[in-house]
Amino acid sequence: MSLEEARPSLGATVPVALFRALRVDGMMSGLDAAIGDASTLVYNAGRIVGTPVGKAIAEQAGGDLGAFLGGVVQTSKDLGIGVISLVPDSLDDQGMTLRVDECVTCAGGPVVGKKICHFEGGFIASVVEGFTGKTAVATETHCNANGDDACIFDVRI
Repeated sequence: MSLEEARPSLGATVPVALFRALRVDGMMSGLDAAIGDASTLVYNAGRIVGTPVGKAIAEQAGGDLGAFLGGVVQTSKDLGIGVISLVPDSLDDQGMTLRVDECVTCAGGPVVGKKICHFEGGFIASVVEGFTGKTAVATETHCNANGDDACIFDVRI
C-alpha cells in the first residue's frame, strides 16, 4: 500500500515544523540527555541514509562529475533536504565545499548559536563517497542556526 493510499486525507508528506519538532527538539534533546552529545550518532544516521542515494546517483551519472553533482542537487530538492550548490572554485583533488540553502533542519528557524545540521553532513559525506568510492567527511562550517546565511559543508576525501 502506498503512502497516498494509507493517508488519503493527510498525504505522503509532513510539515517542516513537525519534522523539526521531532528531529531537533525531540530526538536531539532526548539523545543528548541520555548519552551526552548526540551529534555523531545523528551524523552517522545521515551517512546510512545517504549511502544508497549516493550509489544510485553515481550509477546514473556513469562517472561524469557534472552529471553526479546535478543528480545530487536534484535529489536534495526532491527529498526536501535543501538546495545544494557547489561553492565556486572549491573543487579539488581533496574534496569540495557545498552550500545548502533552505536547509530542512534550520532555515527559517531560531538562531541557537551553534551548528545543528549533523544529519545533513553525514548524508552529504556518504553521497560523495558513492561517486568517489573513497571515505569522505563533511564538516559544517556555517549554519543558519548559528546565525549564518546558509549551511556550508567542507567535504574532504
